[in-house]
Amino acid sequence: MTKGRQKRERRFPNDLLIDCFPGKTSCDIVTAVDSTAKKPIIAIVGRPNVGKSSLFNRLMGRKKAVVEDYPGVTRDRNYGDTVLLDTYPVTLIDTGGFEQNPDEATRREVQQQCQLAIEEADLLFFMVDGKSGLLPDDQDLARLLIRTRKPVFLLANKIDHLRHEEMAYDFYSLGFERVFPVSALHSLGIDDVLEAAAPYLKELSSEEKMPKGLRLAIVGKPNVGKSSLVNSLLGQERVIVSDVAGTTRDAIDTELTYNGLPITLIDTAGIRRKSRISQKMERYAVVSAIASIDRCDIAVLVMDATQGVTDQDAKIADLIVQKGKGALIALNKWDLVEKETNTFRDYVRQLYQDLAFFSFAPVVSISARTGKRTHRVLDTALEIHRRGQQKVATSHFNQVLREIVSKHPPGRHRGRPVKILYGTQARSFPPVFILFANFPEAIPPAYHRFLSAQLREVFDFTGLPVRFIFKRK
Repeated sequence: MTKGRQKRERRFPNDLLIDCFPGKTSCDIVTAVDSTAKKPIIAIVGRPNVGKSSLFNRLMGRKKAVVEDYPGVTRDRNYGDTVLLDTYPVTLIDTGGFEQNPDEATRREVQQQCQLAIEEADLLFFMVDGKSGLLPDDQDLARLLIRTRKPVFLLANKIDHLRHEEMAYDFYSLGFERVFPVSALHSLGIDDVLEAAAPYLKELSSEEKMPKGLRLAIVGKPNVGKSSLVNSLLGQERVIVSDVAGTTRDAIDTELTYNGLPITLIDTAGIRRKSRISQKMERYAVVSAIASIDRCDIAVLVMDATQGVTDQDAKIADLIVQKGKGALIALNKWDLVEKETNTFRDYVRQLYQDLAFFSFAPVVSISARTGKRTHRVLDTALEIHRRGQQKVATSHFNQVLREIVSKHPPGRHRGRPVKILYGTQARSFPPVFILFANFPEAIPPAYHRFLSAQLREVFDFTGLPVRFIFKRK
């Protein structure tokens, strides 16, 4: 591989690190892909353990899919947006391994998810294992892909050196015009695949623009009904639903349109306590779920209404607050709760007592299994999104600020009164305000929380964390 080709293969942008304000200690991660453009969909398919997730991660430019050396790691369809060849925005789908006659219930569901991805895709990357050679499952999948009449690129993976390229020759018997020897792990040969796919990507790409959407992460501890909620909202079996805790191990993205607004649903793996994360796969799942909160706009904390607030619910809520995300609580399995007069009101009052720091999040009661009231999750999320777009006029903000501070001053520092002089809104969704003070370092966290609650009530920032950047005048 030439030096120029090596340089280009490392240039797959996905995440952009932005420091929004001078002096801010933390940064926001935003997707650098143009989300307003209609993007071709590329599905990466093949039998188990041929390197599909490694290729997915290589093209994404980061470790999004779970990658391990044993089969069956990717169960659902795993989606990701990236830009190929610095030109073509695409949506990639990493699929579970294809097997013609799976003998377990979960493996049959994986098979179905793979077939759905093939139907959904505009272009297919068919991956085989160059070291293992041609196997019957490769031949079965090849026949299925040929019948789709979609562009198919056959990639013989694990060809780690030029002298091993002859290992890929057997795969020409599958009937495809060209076999691409590649190493997804070492990024060898991938540029040849992308250059061959470029004419198709150019044709498939559309100049049509869609309104900027909303990213909604469905989070919670294991087995509270997150995937069931996603399926209910979509009206189809988009993700695998099982009574076994931990079925969803990757963060799965799905797009829908609701009331004219594009929404990306991110179904995450359940977040367990660290003490219970005994396997490497579980650690990957937790990291994936945490990263999903990072890249969402609003997090939906799904809780089991029959259990009440658990320590793990509180930890996840705290994580959402730390990340500065909009939030709402979905009380799932509400149909199983015994009800009396004011049951919901009393439940929410107790919930807010247990999660006082999370009381800005509105609560909806649902039954993901039956689909009852699940539409309220989207309705509430859209309302939070609408509120988060507002820009408070500086004059109005300072008038309110003066009234709050005059009634409840922030205290004293070394015998002198701490004064918050004025402020302005620096960002929307979530709202961020820059406040100028004489002793900004002396304003305690408790006063931050008090001021946040006051401003949220005045400006109707329900469902949104209100954040401050204090500066010395």
